[in-house]
Amino acid sequence: MAARAAGEQDLYWEYHDAMYRDAPERGHLKITDKKIMDWANEIGVPDLEQFEKDSDSPELRAKVDADTREARRVGATGTPTFLIGRDLIVGAQPTEAFQQAIDEQLEALEDS
Repeated sequence: MAARAAGEQDLYWEYHDAMYRDAPERGHLKITDKKIMDWANEIGVPDLEQFEKDSDSPELRAKVDADTREARRVGATGTPTFLIGRDLIVGAQPTEAFQQAIDEQLEALEDS
């Protein structure tokens, strides 16, 4: 929700990147109200009052919920998840995993 709220001020990716910089290599990022505001300040969200309102917006919540439903529909179970053709690659994977999935999709296209 906070990243979406930052996105309302054209700072989605900056907020996203700030959060991921703080993420542990394993496990989950501990997110507190203070940390949410720290990231907003860090990236220079110009209207913090609007950011706080948008962070609790029913309209943005509906968009996040729709994204969650779509992720579940395609079988995404973790972050990051990549969909290459019909293949899901979940979690941090080596380059070879992506190359193999791409090669398999290209081969399937050539065979059809």
